[in-house]
This record gives sequence, structure tokens and C-alpha cells, in this order.
Amino acid sequence: MRDGEISTYHSQVFKYPKPTKTMNKNALLKACRVQEIDMFFTDRGFSRTFIHKKILQPNFFISKRTYYRFLGVNAKRILKERFELDWKVELAKQEPFDYIGIMKNLKDAFDKNESRTSKSEYDDMVKEGSIH
Repeated sequence: MRDGEISTYHSQVFKYPKPTKTMNKNALLKACRVQEIDMFFTDRGFSRTFIHKKILQPNFFISKRTYYRFLGVNAKRILKERFELDWKVELAKQEPFDYIGIMKNLKDAFDKNESRTSKSEYDDMVKEGSIH
């Protein structure tokens, strides 16, 4: 370390390559899917910790660190520039994410806790999820 240079524990221990240089097409598509799921559920008031524990970890088997790394990548732009792909078309080719099934599984969470979401709002969320 040179004089006057500030060193932090993070910069000494975590020397990972930038995620965009190492991510292939499938990883970028997975990042797009995770971003879509994140937007869908955070717009409805769910926390990111809840989204990771109850939705992403059981379905995608990703760690919390990977979840946040996927949120920090502009995967849609990279897919368009590097691979010349439209992310919506590519995600439509893959197996669709079952929003309705997830929302039905999460219904227990609504029933056990008095949440800020009413039954009619819950039904609207399930209908919106079937569109994706």
C-alpha cells in the first residue's frame, strides 16, 4: 500500500471481476427475470429480504449477494448491446414464472399476519401476476 492511499477491508478481501464482464447470455437473462420479479413485488410493498427468502431462494437457488448483484447490473442494455437480443422476447421463450402459484403460496403470510394488503388487493395482485 502506498503512502496516503486509504485501504479498506472490503477492497483487500473482495477482489471479484465486474459482473458484466463475466456474465453470459443466460446469466443476464436470469438477472432480467430477477429484476422483473423484484419490481413486481417491491411495487406491492414486499421487502427485498422477504422476496429473497420466500420467492427467489426457493425458485432460483441464488444467494442474497447474487440477488443484489443482479439488481445492480443493467442486464437489459448489455443483452441488447453485446448479444443484440430483446430481453422480452428471450424471456418469453423461457418457461414463464408462476406468479399466480407464488401468490397463492404467499396467501398464508397474508392470513397469518394482519397485513396492509386487503383481500381485494390480493386478488388484484394475483390477476396482475397472471399477465406477466
